[in-house]
Amino acid sequence: MKIDTMRFELTYIRPDSLWRPVSFVDTIRLVYRRPSAQKEEKKKKKSEEKEETPTIQFLKIKPSVAQVINLYSPIVFEFDQPIDSIDMSKVSLSVMEDSVWKPMPFTFERDSLRIRNYVMKAKWRSQESYKVSIDSAAAVSIYGRHNNKLESLFKGRSVEEYANMIVDVSGLDGPAFIELLNGSDAPVRKAVVKNSSAKLFYLEPGSYYMRLVVDRNENGKFDTGNYLEGRQPEEVFYFPEEISLRANWDVTQSWDIKELPLYRQKPKAITKNKPVEKINKNATNNTTNAPSSGGFQNITSFGR
Repeated sequence: MKIDTMRFELTYIRPDSLWRPVSFVDTIRLVYRRPSAQKEEKKKKKSEEKEETPTIQFLKIKPSVAQVINLYSPIVFEFDQPIDSIDMSKVSLSVMEDSVWKPMPFTFERDSLRIRNYVMKAKWRSQESYKVSIDSAAAVSIYGRHNNKLESLFKGRSVEEYANMIVDVSGLDGPAFIELLNGSDAPVRKAVVKNSSAKLFYLEPGSYYMRLVVDRNENGKFDTGNYLEGRQPEEVFYFPEEISLRANWDVTQSWDIKELPLYRQKPKAITKNKPVEKINKNATNNTTNAPSSGGFQNITSFGR
């Protein structure tokens, strides 16, 4: 047991240069190096410290806030576990005024669709500095885990980076709302039509499309029809052109919703089921080669 070096002779079969199985012999040398007493003592102390101080598993919070926040966007806090209770006295929002942090009003509510998300809403102002704080143990999950302290600093985006648009609507009878659409026909902003006008502020520069929904029951959403009740779906109108907005622009757009028939309103760029245009190649060629003089012409089309 006091030997620090051990030699082994290893005999095994392996192919030679002609791929014939031949017995080979190799030696293996194993050297044992005993660690010093000082290193052994340090290692023992570290293991004891780890056992004495167990790590705390905190409830994780992932805020959606960046260094600059959009003036129309709320802050979403995503927890890694469903929440059992939140102490709202430990949640605060402050704004910098005269080099002093001053509290400001806000709402902090659970998302109706994602139960692990909480949404903070406030009236953000351009170029203002904000601080949101969630104290430790403010939130407790259904598994008894609590959060660690969270603090985020951010700033309101400049109004010069946005575009504003006012839509003057004509041909409308009754309540309605306007939705601004992206290139995938998905709504990005919504505004209620009041006094034949809808106002859309703080829009990102880019290309948009627009539709209007006649909101007969004024519930703020599109309602389908009901056959048993004899109720037709709510009417939808599309602005027939693409709308381009630039930063620091104020645009006033006039829209007569009944200027074009419904089947001609929706732009093809956001139409998913585009109509197939069939072209008769023979008729096209004959028309191209026909003389340009007036009168009737006999055009013969040969097909299969």
